[in-house]
Amino acid sequence: GEIDMDIRAAASAAAAGLRIVDGVRMLGPSLSKLCELTNPCGIASATEANKGPPESTIASALCISLHRSTVKNCSKTLENLARSIQLDPLDGRKHRPADARVATVSSDVVHAIRLITPFTSAYKSVSKRRALPWDPNVGESSGEMDTFIRFLVKQLIISLQGKAQNYKNDGGVDAQAKSNVFMMNNTFYLLELLGPVEGVEEQPADDCRIQAPWFTTKISKIFDSEKAKYL
Repeated sequence: GEIDMDIRAAASAAAAGLRIVDGVRMLGPSLSKLCELTNPCGIASATEANKGPPESTIASALCISLHRSTVKNCSKTLENLARSIQLDPLDGRKHRPADARVATVSSDVVHAIRLITPFTSAYKSVSKRRALPWDPNVGESSGEMDTFIRFLVKQLIISLQGKAQNYKNDGGVDAQAKSNVFMMNNTFYLLELLGPVEGVEEQPADDCRIQAPWFTTKISKIFDSEKAKYL
């Protein structure tokens, strides 16, 4: 069955899954090399000739099996991360602060993106072989890490908008203002922590900021819209 977990736990599991995929990708050449060393002349022994495939074939089959299972397990951790954001509650003091400050879900998603962003090659290894809900293509036409990040941000925005609507549903003279301020606070936070640093052409490699134009465009548009409503 499906396992529900909080966003930070799901992000840690996804990062671990991607790290394992990276490790298995490196294991294949090592196993092949090991088989060459055990039989440097390439001559099949009597045991090999009479009882089954050579070690190189066994090693190859083992690598393929390991890779398939790790890719499958990793894809599940990525799906669980996306689901954990989708299922973040819309109410409750922790999830929808009374003073409309930055929600926990925003800091959790920033943390998640920072954890998984370094594993671009591992993600591509998964997306090439598994059809994912946000990336149904496989093979060379499959998406890059940015496709997944974009989907996570989309789920975050949907969650924030649901929480913002609940401020309006609370009623009161400041209900609309709280809704607008909540969205402004959260989108500003996302731009500050994940948007590219202005005036810096080359961002630090380990900064894990989203350089793609879609992010700044999308989040800035929401911020400006909520600001206009508030003023």
